[in-house]
Amino acid sequence: MLVLLSILAGCALAAQPGANGTLAKVLGHPLRGAVVSFTIGWVVLLGLAIFLQVGWPRWQQVRSVPWWGWTGGFFGAWMVTVSLLAGPKMGATLFFAFVVSSQLVIALLLDHYGWMGYQPIPVTSGRLLGIGLLIAGLITVHLSTNRSRVDRVQAVQGGSGNVEPSLSRDGEPIDRMDPSREE
Repeated sequence: MLVLLSILAGCALAAQPGANGTLAKVLGHPLRGAVVSFTIGWVVLLGLAIFLQVGWPRWQQVRSVPWWGWTGGFFGAWMVTVSLLAGPKMGATLFFAFVVSSQLVIALLLDHYGWMGYQPIPVTSGRLLGIGLLIAGLITVHLSTNRSRVDRVQAVQGGSGNVEPSLSRDGEPIDRMDPSREE
């Protein structure tokens, strides 16, 4: 059951930057999109807590949370904000190749040292090999994504492959046929 829930969470996480990016674009600012996204999440969690009759924690419980236990909300806000800025521009595949690769490198350290509430699980050669293969996959996705952007620009410009693509300030190819493009 936990594996299925993890797979479903991964599927939802892949869709989230697109949804949040659309919110930010339509609402006119990335922080507006992030605030609306977190407000919806807060309402859903509050409704679930009321439905399940979870109740409020006791003051002693709140005081006993270690300092790093309070960082989860910050990390969540960081992830949502970065994902709605970077995800739509990079594309879901490249964005998540970077996210998953970096998550696993940090997860390896968290497991090995037992930081932030994780049970210590030592680094093994198999775990290092697996993460190395993921990083190789990240590099492959990155190179493939950049190549397809250059190909797209050359197709728009009618080039034969000998034309350097025009890039915007953030490194994105400029589509000369797009009337809404930035110069």
